[in-house]
Amino acid sequence: MRVLGYGLFSSLNSLHHTLQFGSLLPDDYKGLNRMGDKKKKATVFIRLVSAAGTGFFYVKRKPTKVTEKLEFRKFDPRVNRHVLFTEAKMK
Repeated sequence: MRVLGYGLFSSLNSLHHTLQFGSLLPDDYKGLNRMGDKKKKATVFIRLVSAAGTGFFYVKRKPTKVTEKLEFRKFDPRVNRHVLFTEAKMK
């Protein structure tokens, strides 16, 4: 019984195909498995700092494609109120 697509038969089949027909890639092809060719992160972590000056902050993820600074009105437990939180860089 032959099971295609799994285990030894699959790898032997692909090896036979490569030996029979050669590589399908051009000679100047650079592989995608190199260290410098990885995808960039889609999000970054930002720090939302309280405008009340208490030093309280939230950490949030932001898409890298968003260029403007984020501002949220969130709860600051140190002053027991909702205040404006603005984006700052992570330390």
